[in-house]
Amino acid sequence: MGPELVPKIRVDIACNDEFAQVTIDAILEAARRGEGEVGDGKIFVTELQQCVRVRTGESGGTAI
Repeated sequence: MGPELVPKIRVDIACNDEFAQVTIDAILEAARRGEGEVGDGKIFVTELQQCVRVRTGESGGTAI
């Protein structure tokens, strides 16, 4: 018998710097089960070097 695997999903969210902590707090509130359990997930915060909206050609914060 093999290990019991927990289904996972990946969510990518891009936001401006001023919304980073608000976004993290919202994810923590929605994803944590009770006091927290194995499998609740992880949050990785990385710098987004560039964002370009294909439809309009806008770039930077306005494209997000």
